[in-house]
Amino acid sequence: MNPLLVALVAPILGAVVVSFVPNLFARLQYLASLFASAVGLAAVLFVTANFSSTDASVQFAIKRSFTAEAGVAFSLGVDGISLGFLLISALLCFVSLLVRGRFSSTVGFHFQQTCSAMLLVQAALVGVFCARDLIVLWCFWALLVLSSFLLVGLSGGSRRLLASSKVALSGFASLAILLGLFLYLGGQAHAIGGRFDFDLDVITRVLMPLSSQYVAMGVALVALGLALPLVPLSGWWSDTHAQSSALACSVMFLGPALYVFIKIVVPCFPLAAFNLMPWVAGICLVGSAIAATASYFEEDIRRRVAWVGCVQVSIAVVGLSSLNAQGVMGALLISGVSALSLGGLMLCLNHHPSESSSTTPLDAEFVTVLPKAFAFSSALLPGLGGFAAVFTAMAGVAAADRTNAQAGMPRPSLEIEPLWLVIGSVFCAIAVGAALVSALRGSAGLARTERLGLRAVPLWALLVLLLILGVRPQLWYAHVEACTNRYVVEMQKKVLHANASPQAPPHLFPNARSMLVSTLQAKP
Repeated sequence: MNPLLVALVAPILGAVVVSFVPNLFARLQYLASLFASAVGLAAVLFVTANFSSTDASVQFAIKRSFTAEAGVAFSLGVDGISLGFLLISALLCFVSLLVRGRFSSTVGFHFQQTCSAMLLVQAALVGVFCARDLIVLWCFWALLVLSSFLLVGLSGGSRRLLASSKVALSGFASLAILLGLFLYLGGQAHAIGGRFDFDLDVITRVLMPLSSQYVAMGVALVALGLALPLVPLSGWWSDTHAQSSALACSVMFLGPALYVFIKIVVPCFPLAAFNLMPWVAGICLVGSAIAATASYFEEDIRRRVAWVGCVQVSIAVVGLSSLNAQGVMGALLISGVSALSLGGLMLCLNHHPSESSSTTPLDAEFVTVLPKAFAFSSALLPGLGGFAAVFTAMAGVAAADRTNAQAGMPRPSLEIEPLWLVIGSVFCAIAVGAALVSALRGSAGLARTERLGLRAVPLWALLVLLLILGVRPQLWYAHVEACTNRYVVEMQKKVLHANASPQAPPHLFPNARSMLVSTLQAKP
């Protein structure tokens, strides 16, 4: 059986089983959810162990066609870019369940439904990162929004209804826009090949006129901006952190945000991305400055974590704007490190928001080591993953040759000096990290934290993983280098081809003509 299918189905089956276990057996509910999550994680670890880092193609692929007329197929696969997202999401979901074995005010029905929702989040993340069909990806994205809405509403504090309503409104608004965009992209394949096709490999090789690319990319950015913190315009982001004790709904949006941006937005609109990415990076940098400033005036530590998340994903977009292999690898590493560090910190703040905010003495080792170590990773302390990630991304931005005169690349129509992007990004990262560390100077800056005992062991494992990524980031790069190099080369070829005739009608990228036609003709 395909391990990706196991990683997807196990959490879903676990959620169903937990829903039918009577509330009198809360311990059994917890063990069943933990087992289902562990099976999913084991399948992802199997994929990681057997993944060929020298192969840039999609591996562990599975494809089952639903209907030839609609062009929709249940297609899954993993490449070097999606592998890191997949591994970290499965690991964090499992650790979240393991550490939060008890929800102080979510017993009975709420505890049962919370465990089921967390398993659905894990399954949805596997689907988003492995989907090779736009409609399938959209369905899993909808499941992610729905399960996150349930998590905030079930495990949140006194204002959880308002926070969950913001999640629902922003999430479903983005879903509606993305569905329209995906249908439009499928229609472009229909205009060329005579039938609809939503396969990701096909869609990313259909080139549209530059004017259409500008409009479509703007629509995509609006959709992501409604539900994801590419810029700190989403009002629900900080509310989710403040009102929910669930890890998955407060941190795991960082991965899907960057993943969709890398895998869909940039490849589908290459010339528009080449021209607009410097200004998209500039807008994200302004958002980072706003988030860093707001974090200093925020009293709730979870809201500070939310602002840190905004800064981290914005810096990842700045790294991606370089459109070279080093910048893209740095952006991927930033996403992984931010999920580990912010996720670990949120789990350390094991205090339900509906309870009193008064502080009590904490276990000295727990207070001084774990939360501060996760915060220092966000503050770019050398030796931790945050420093290596931002350094790699900014090195890619500094080395970016936006003109690429040797390859005949044009200058982007909108350009920002890379030096300013590097300086601004590093300054914002250090500033927001310092604001986070300053909130953890003593127990007075922390909410009441329950002693976890042996359940703190997974948090130490996350910290060790951050240390490994800080000291040996090559372990990460080895799995993504081949795929990233291929991604950048294809991007440059598309830009060169599209720039020769920017307003040409929808057509096939020349190197993909035979593949696209054969793919369309092969469908029954």
